[in-house]
Amino acid sequence: KDCNKGTFGRVLNLSGSTSYIGAGIISTRAAIRSGCGYVYIASVEEVINAVIPAVPEACCVKLKKNASGNISGDNIELLGGYINSMDSVLFGCGVGMSDDTSLILDALVRGCDKPLLIDADGLNLLSRDIDILAEKKCPVVLTPHPGEFARMTGLPVSRINSDRLNIANDFASRYGVTLLLKGSESIITKGDGDIFFVNNGSPGMAKAGSGDALSGMIASLLAQGHDPLNAACCGAWLHAEAGSTAAKKYSVMSMTASDLIASIGDVFLANDR
Repeated sequence: KDCNKGTFGRVLNLSGSTSYIGAGIISTRAAIRSGCGYVYIASVEEVINAVIPAVPEACCVKLKKNASGNISGDNIELLGGYINSMDSVLFGCGVGMSDDTSLILDALVRGCDKPLLIDADGLNLLSRDIDILAEKKCPVVLTPHPGEFARMTGLPVSRINSDRLNIANDFASRYGVTLLLKGSESIITKGDGDIFFVNNGSPGMAKAGSGDALSGMIASLLAQGHDPLNAACCGAWLHAEAGSTAAKKYSVMSMTASDLIASIGDVFLANDR
């Protein structure tokens, strides 16, 4: 009861681009709905202008953009200053594939000292040089779907789907990361023998934006002090339960990622939070 906004942590969310404005909104809203005290959305002007009315609780950091509408690599020094006051960092939702976003990813992996979650375009950028993970300075959580994981491992999707558990566990062990391999039964492992499965949820979650919501939720839990494995497990379970709740309200066909986020509070209430 004796607390303030800082008690519940700060997330720096590096998401969005001129082509994927919604990714910044969805991931930011999901992080706020999951209990952290502050969420800083750091992105290009178009994303910031959209976030301000959509998520007025968010703190906004307007960044320079490149000619493609992605976050520019010129922002790296500025971002380093913000990271110092954060408790977790999320990178990748809708940031786009460019030399600039690749430079930012490299700087984060090599220099960030706060728990770092990499998703979406961040994972595709990482697949260009997966061995950079050997130089990480912080705990890293990766949240790929099978297509992204195929690019990261160099294996076909069919091979991954035929042996998800072993391939996921071996990858997490080799690179020293917490891995959440998404699917109808998501697998969470850090490669040390303990493997967790999340098989609740709804087919209605197979909609654009659901992955961005999951990333925001896990980043929020990381900022609140949960260790990476616990944050990934709890975030995946909470995400799935919220998806099931949304499907009951709006139907499997009609539900959206925004409906899932709006249902997070129902899951907390059902579990006395």
